[in-house]
Amino acid sequence: MSSLRGRAGYQHLDVTREEDWASAVYAVDQTHGPVSVLVNNAWILATGTTEEVSPDTFRHVLDVSLCGAWLGMHATVPSLRRSGGGVVVGISSTAGLMGYANLGADVTPSGRCAD
Repeated sequence: MSSLRGRAGYQHLDVTREEDWASAVYAVDQTHGPVSVLVNNAWILATGTTEEVSPDTFRHVLDVSLCGAWLGMHATVPSLRRSGGGVVVGISSTAGLMGYANLGADVTPSGRCAD
């Protein structure tokens, strides 16, 4: 970080909470100016077949891995626009390219699933 000369920082947040995203974007705006890059990298893994993974666990996977990314973009786009544009980087898994046994709840937000 020393080579970034204070142009980067860390803000802890729960990606499933709109309030946390709003707080993080506000903190960046106040400290560094408008956001120019958003990296969506939050995901969780739930192993098991479709029959073994509970609906609540599946919803939690979707909340973090899919909805969390959308909430991040939703909260950040106004700041990205104020910066004159920007970049949103979405990190995914190779599991989105093909199905893996016992990862049905994990790969669904990324693409395909197979049990």
